[in-house]
Order: sequence, then structure tokens, then C-alpha cells
Amino acid sequence: MTDSNNPTAAALIRWANTSFEHLDSKVESLADLSDGLVLSRMLEEIDPEFAVQNLDTNTSSSKWVVKKQNLEAVYKKLQRYVRTHCVDDTVNNDALEAVIDFNAIAEHEDAGETTKFLKVFLVAAINGNNAPKFLQVITEGKLPDDVCMVIKEIISPPSNEEESRPETKGDALSLEAIRAENTALQKKNGDLNTRLEHLQFSYDELLEYGRTKDERIDELLKLQNEKPDDHIKYLRAQLLERDNLIATQEGQIEDDRIKIERQTRELRERPDPEQVQKLEDRAKELQIQNEDLFQKSKILDNFKKKLEKQNNVAQENTELRQQIDILNDNQRDFDKVHEENETLQATITQYRKQAASYEKQVVEMGSQKKLLQEEIRQRDARIQNLLEGKAHDEEFIQNLHEQMRTSSPKLASPPSPSAKVSHLTLEEELAQSSDSTPNHALEISRLQAENQLLKSQLGGTTATNLRIELDELDVVRKRLESNYRDLQEENILAQYQLSALMSRVEAEKLVTAETLQNKVGVMKMLTIDFYRDETIAVTRKLYIETLFELNQVKAKLTEVQTELSSRDRELLQAKADLSAIDQDELDALEDLKATNEIITSSLQNDLLVLQNKFKTLMTDHEQQKSHLVDALIAKDALSKEAAELKANGGTGTTTVASQKTAEVSTRFKVSGNSAQNSGPVTQESEDAELARELAALGKAPAGLHDTFASPPIAAITTARLESIPSSRASSISSATSPLASSSGLFISPPPPATQFEKQEKIILALQIRLKAAEEGGADAQKAAKDAIIKNLSRENALISSAWYDLTGRLQSNHLVLQRRQDAPKSWLNKQRQMVNTIPRR
Repeated sequence: MTDSNNPTAAALIRWANTSFEHLDSKVESLADLSDGLVLSRMLEEIDPEFAVQNLDTNTSSSKWVVKKQNLEAVYKKLQRYVRTHCVDDTVNNDALEAVIDFNAIAEHEDAGETTKFLKVFLVAAINGNNAPKFLQVITEGKLPDDVCMVIKEIISPPSNEEESRPETKGDALSLEAIRAENTALQKKNGDLNTRLEHLQFSYDELLEYGRTKDERIDELLKLQNEKPDDHIKYLRAQLLERDNLIATQEGQIEDDRIKIERQTRELRERPDPEQVQKLEDRAKELQIQNEDLFQKSKILDNFKKKLEKQNNVAQENTELRQQIDILNDNQRDFDKVHEENETLQATITQYRKQAASYEKQVVEMGSQKKLLQEEIRQRDARIQNLLEGKAHDEEFIQNLHEQMRTSSPKLASPPSPSAKVSHLTLEEELAQSSDSTPNHALEISRLQAENQLLKSQLGGTTATNLRIELDELDVVRKRLESNYRDLQEENILAQYQLSALMSRVEAEKLVTAETLQNKVGVMKMLTIDFYRDETIAVTRKLYIETLFELNQVKAKLTEVQTELSSRDRELLQAKADLSAIDQDELDALEDLKATNEIITSSLQNDLLVLQNKFKTLMTDHEQQKSHLVDALIAKDALSKEAAELKANGGTGTTTVASQKTAEVSTRFKVSGNSAQNSGPVTQESEDAELARELAALGKAPAGLHDTFASPPIAAITTARLESIPSSRASSISSATSPLASSSGLFISPPPPATQFEKQEKIILALQIRLKAAEEGGADAQKAAKDAIIKNLSRENALISSAWYDLTGRLQSNHLVLQRRQDAPKSWLNKQRQMVNTIPRR
């Protein structure tokens, strides 16, 4: 129902715009009053003491709860003003005590409920302490006559029809009179309900009032200069007024109950049994309602008695309201942040799409650039070949001209006019001009041009293979350079040690030492004073340990990078799954294809890294093979020489000793390189190897005992014994203790046959160890390759399963790409078609 169809609403709006001059804006319709702000300004103009403060101005269409709270606050203040200033018998209590549905006003902008609210404002303004101001607006003719008539009907109290109607118990009432009385009783019942609600509001106000008075009492107790008796008397007077009001309402309830019983008895005497039964039922219902009201009045008395014990209720309510306000503010902030997050998420998604398209464009432009560069290079090469061919042809033509000038000088002079001209055919001219001798220069130039053309054509196709081979050769070259550098360092260290030893040898023994050096060769030897050499050995040891730790850290870094790349792929796949949930099918498939391409490229990069590692391991394996072959060849040569020495009866012992020393030194180098390549060796195997080598070297010839003051074995064992713990060093020294003596650290040598047999055993054991190391390295490489292949196949299986899982979920959402007659029916063919089909734009 609109405002134009309701004259009462239009009259009230006209009265509000005319009477209240300090409104922020004119009221156009009843919907402008649904937020409670205009009504608050009207109440403030009626009496500023009862103005409502701190109203929430956030009155959007979705926040109708805030509107309801504002309306309730204004209604409470208005009711307090009515009870304070509008206590008179001439007041229209029906208009003041009307039940107002605030939910209908706040949520649906109900015109009827808003009209009731304006009627309460009208009655309160006309009968309040500022009544002359509002009566002057009506009496001076500022309003039209129809508006004045409507206002008069609203403010005039209803006539008491029950008192004017004579009560005649003996007369028979008609059915219409009974229905009228029933309607009056229902109205009275509604009035009683309204009064009960008013009592409830009064109770709430009493709670708030009691809290304020308690605070005031506390302040008065603190301020002892003032008199507290007047304030207490005032509070007692107000409490007495409340008690009188409650007693009056209870008496009215009792009067109504007695009246209802009297009317019920009258209804029982009527002849219509059905109507009487209905009226009796209605009377019982009313009696029950009255009893409920009586019980509520008793409960109200109890509430009044418990008022002193519930002083904290109002404070708790205030705190709860503050918490509600804070939660509402937090909810608004959360809504704003959520909207901003959604906007940012959409922006990030758009940026990702644009970045992917830009990357694709960059890749395409890079590929096009490479193709254009390749075409330009081929064109330049073709132009160069053509220029070379042109130069060669010009040179060849010049040579032909010179040959023609030199071979047939007669042709240079022009023919005489008297000569007879013979007309020859083209075949005869070619036969005459053909030379019987072959032209080798022309053939060579043609072959050179063809060779150049073939080189230019094959250069582009084999460039990639040549680059790969060049990278492999660079790796091999770097490894050979590192090995050469290690050998050079060892050679320089040996030369330095030998020169230090020679500088400390006496003059008469220098010739003997040089002779031994020439016989034996370059040896690592140390004297008692080896402090300078000890520093170099410790530095070398620290370098090897640091290099080993660096290799371990690199291996761990490689593992972490591999795991990180796998985690990145999983994260990318999870993001693709998450984005595919909220997207259309075509966009989801495009994102999935792009994600799979990125994952495939990542796996290809990992595969290339693993291939490079495999090539490096193969290079190391080839180097170890070459070392093993060299060791076997040296072993065969040493076996032949040992056999010759056995046949000659032990001659050339010094040469065998020198060769044995060189072999042991070479074996130490090979073992050191293999230890750097293959990793750490167990302590037991290293101790056993060192003990066997010490035992083998301890059987040196007796001719060397008197030459040196310190044994040659110290040059090889000192650096390694320094890096071994004391327990292991003691066990090794105990294993080699039979070799030491007090005079020269050597015992008399055993027979040559026993010595060579032991040497053969040592060489055989070393050969078995080398073969086992080679087989173990191959097995380890094979196991590593199998593990890599297994991991790659598992990752591929996971990717494929995730792909089919995602496509299955998309298919379960009833999203179909195309519907054709030749569409596949099986699940596998559908998956293949979804993967391979290009979406139509």
C-alpha cells in the first residue's frame, strides 16, 4: 500500500514536515523513516533530554538488523517520554500502546507499522511538555483541513462504549452483540498483551535506571560533602511510583478477569449450545491467558525483588553490545579483505595467463629469430659460394682467352675479305672448336665448388652433434688437465724432497746417493728433519679432505635440487588442479596442457642433467679402465723380469728393487685417484692394504742398508701414517714391526725365491682387487641407472594418473567438449580424445 493510497500516512508525513523544522531533509515517503535516524531527530526536537545518541548510520539494504536496533532505541526513549509527560485521561492510550513490529519496518518497510509509529509520535508531541508549539501548527491553519481532521481523529481518546451501554442481565442479547463483545474481549486481550510488553520494556528501563543510580550512589559515597538523604528519598519515591503502577495494572487485570467471568456466565445462559460452547472455549483460553498474565506479574514482582542482586546485568549487556559492534566491524573488515583478495586473485590469474602468453611469444620469437639467422647464414654462404664460383669462372674464362691467344695466333687476325666463307653447321663448329686434351683446371674448380656446397649444407645439420662432442671433449680435457696437475704437483714435491735430502748429505756420501738415484729413479725420501715437508703433507691432506667434503656437499645439493624440482612440479600440478575447479572446461584443459608442458620440460631438463652425470661416470670408468690396463701391462712385464731373474739366479736385484719401488709409487697414485673418484674407503681395508705394502717394501735389498741413515720406506709411509689415528697407527706398526731393527731398520733379507713368490702373491691380490673394484663400479653404475629409470617411470606414472584423475573429475561434472556421431564410447578413447583434441574457438 503506497503513501498516496493511505490518507492517514500522507497526513502524518505532512504534519511531520510542517511541525519539525530542524530535520536534515524532508520526508518524502514512509520508507525514509525505516532507518530510525529521522525519528531520532524528531524526538530530539520534541525534548532534547530524551534524544538518542550514537545511532549506527550504516543503513544499507542488507543491514536491516541495524535499522531494527535504531528503531527499538528510539521507541524506548519515546515510551519513557510518554510515561513522564503524557499521563492524562484525555490521551489516546490505544495509539500510545499500539504494538509495533520493528522487523516489518526495518526489513520490509511496512507502511502500516510505520504509520503506528508516527501516531505515537503525534500523540506524544500534542500531549507533552512542548505541546503549545505543535498545537499552534494545527490551530493557525498551516495544515489543510483534511490533515487536521485526520490528526483530530488520532489524538482524540476513544469513547467508553461499555460504560454507556446499559447493563441488563435479564435481557437476551442477540448473536451480533455477543460477537461484538467477543471482539471487544479480544481487543482487551491484545491491550493486555501490549501492556505486558510495556511492562517488560519498563523492567528493562528499570534495570538500566537501577545501574545508573547505583553508579550515582557510589559517586555520592565518595563525595561525602553532599547530602545523600535527598537522593535516596528521590529513589524511594520513584520506586514507590513503580510499585503503584504495578499495583494499578494488577488491579486492572483482576477487574478484567472478573468482567470476563461475568460475561462467560452470561454466555452460558444463551440458547445456542454450539455458540455457547465456542464462547466457553474462548473464555477458557482468555482465562488461561489472564492466569499467564497474572503469573507474569508475579514474575515481575520477583524480578523487582532480585533487582538489587542483578546490578551487573546491565553492564554485561553493555559489554555484549560492544562485542557485537566489534564483531560487526570485524565482519565488515573481513568482507572488504575477502573482496580485495578475490580481486587480487583474479588479477594474479590474469597476469599468469598474460605471462604464459608472453613467454610463449618470446619462445616463438626466439625460434623464429634462430630460423631467420640460420636462413641468413645459409644465404650468406650461398652468396659466398656464388661469388667464389663467379670469380673462378672469370678466372677460368681468362685462362681460356689466354690459351686461345697462345694456341691459335692466326685466329687473332681478322679474316681477309677475299677469303671464301664456308657456312658450317653448329655440330661442325662444335667439333672443330672441341679440344682433344681434357681441361683439368675446369674439373678441379667444379669439384671444389661442389665440395664447398656440401660443406655448407652439412654444417647446419651436424652443428648440434659437433657441439655435443665438443662439450664431451672439454669434460675429458678438464679431467686430464686435473690429473696432469696432480701428477705435476707430486713430481715437484718429490724433486723438492730429493733436493732437500741431497743438501743434507755429506760430501763423501753424495756420489753414492746420486748413483743410487740414477739406479733406482725418482723416490720420495725424507730425513729426520722433515718439518718443511710435513707442512706440505698436512696441506695436501687438508686439501683432499676439503675436496671430499665439497663433493659430498655438491651431491647433497644435487639431491636437494632434485627434490625441490619434484616439489615444484607437484605444487604446479596442485595449483593447476585447484584452478581447474573454478574454471570452464576449455580453460581448464588449456591450463592443464600448459602445466603438463612445463612439467615435461622440467623432466627433460632433469633427464639432461642425469645424462651428463652418466657421461661423466662413463668417462671416469674409461679412465679407471685405462689405469687398470696399464697396471696389468706393468704386472706382466714385472712377471717376465722376475722369471728372467729366477733363471739368472738372482742377478740384478737392485734393478728389481727400483722397479718395485716405482710400481708401488704408481700404485699409490692410482689408489689415490680412485679414492678421490669413488669416495671413502673403509678403515679395515685401508689398514690391511697399508700393512701389505709396508711388508712388501720392507723386503728391500741389503745393499741399501749402509747407504742411507734413514730407510727409503719412510718417504712413502710418513705422510699417510701422520693422518691415521694412534690406535690404527699402532696396529700397523705392530704388523710391520719385524721389519725394524736398531741398526738400520732392516733385517737380513730372505732368499730371492721366497721374495718373488710373495711379490707374485701381492700382485695377484692387487689384480683381484682391481677386478672386483671394476665389477663393483659397474654394478653400482647399473644400480644407479636402474634407480634413476625407476624414479622417472614412477614420476611419469604419477603424472599420468593425476592427469586422468583430473579429466575424470571434469567429466563427472557433466562438462562435454563436443557431441558428434563419431564420438568415442569407451573410457580410454574418451580420455585420448580429450587429451589430443584441439578446442574450437
